[in-house]
Amino acid sequence: AELTSHELWSSCRPNSVDDRGYVLINAEHIKEVGSLLLRGPLSPDEIKRWQEQQRVEVNGLMAQKHGERQERLRDAQQCEKMIKEGAYDESVVYKYRALRNKVFMKWSEDPRHEWITQSACQPGTMFYSSGMEWRGPNGERWIDGFTVNNKPRWLLAEDPLALGGPYLVEKDFTDQHIALSLNYITPRGVELFETLVAKTASAKALKERFCKHVNLVSDIVTLKAKLAPNAPHMQTLTDKQSLTEQGVTSKTQLFVEYDNDVYNAMMVGRAMGWLSQ
Repeated sequence: AELTSHELWSSCRPNSVDDRGYVLINAEHIKEVGSLLLRGPLSPDEIKRWQEQQRVEVNGLMAQKHGERQERLRDAQQCEKMIKEGAYDESVVYKYRALRNKVFMKWSEDPRHEWITQSACQPGTMFYSSGMEWRGPNGERWIDGFTVNNKPRWLLAEDPLALGGPYLVEKDFTDQHIALSLNYITPRGVELFETLVAKTASAKALKERFCKHVNLVSDIVTLKAKLAPNAPHMQTLTDKQSLTEQGVTSKTQLFVEYDNDVYNAMMVGRAMGWLSQ
């Protein structure tokens, strides 16, 4: 069965608005699978129960991310307190800031520990290190994070195989950065993309970082800014011009606008109840 435009964009994240997708319903002819994979169409009551389950899952995920962000901020506060109390020599403390809205950690004294934990965090959150580093087998750079609640940890600073640039950079390099938030539509509602970018960065650089985060091509995205709360209209950001030259600050409301085909797919999703919160 062919996927709807909305379903294709919400699940497969194609590279072009002209892409089409299909889903296999019955695999009884395939020896390795040999069964019916999908049942439908659903009744109105089943659709209602499914939508309610989706709403609960989304709300739970949002609450989990909020809790993780708060926990990372408390970790930073605890480290700052320990430094002030003399637990660490401040002259050899390395300070890092998060560039993205997530961080990867290994809760272990040994950086070769295989279990990696992903946590949500607010861009700009401070992380403290003794300066020890370890390179993984694929060139990823891990830094020794200060022990929190008697738990040693290693933090992923950079992964050359990951899109979007480093996760953590030394604080001195971020003094001329600003924290920005972009409002964008998803199949389940309006979400925020948060990041820390250089004040001299172009609008195109910010757009490409967002597109790598959501796996979209930048050609179908336009960035718009509401430079003042009472501004009657939004301003379209020029790709080649820097953000600060266009009046963007950390308080500016930023929005992502898709081209018509993608936007219409999102509106189909809204009509189907996908965006109900």
